[in-house]
Amino acid sequence: MDFFQFFLIFIVVDLILLFFIILYGKRKTFKSNEISFFRTHWEKIIQNNDNRQSLIEADKLLDLFLGKKGYIGSLGDKLKSFSRSYERIDNIWFAHKLRNKLVHEVGFYLKKSDFDKALKAYKEIFSFMGLFK
Repeated sequence: MDFFQFFLIFIVVDLILLFFIILYGKRKTFKSNEISFFRTHWEKIIQNNDNRQSLIEADKLLDLFLGKKGYIGSLGDKLKSFSRSYERIDNIWFAHKLRNKLVHEVGFYLKKSDFDKALKAYKEIFSFMGLFK
């Protein structure tokens, strides 16, 4: 392989890497109306008397939030990508798995203590990401 071929391959690889950095590396900041949207939905979640529905809605809100921030895939995929920048990711995994049990297991009983722990985890991640100041 001569120098020209090596140089050409190097340029092509660099362009591909640059494409992925631009596509996946950019994390969006929110406008005030978008923050207001998320805060309004969060308030509805915490004011809801139906713990089961609140947990499901909090999980959906997190999925939407991470998607708007530029993370792609299922919520599980987004959490895997996000885990590199968030120390308390285990708490969110607990909350997400609890939500999955809630919607997929027949007769699943949601304990109040588990619900409280999950809701706290959602609030913490939203705070970490700047939703609450």
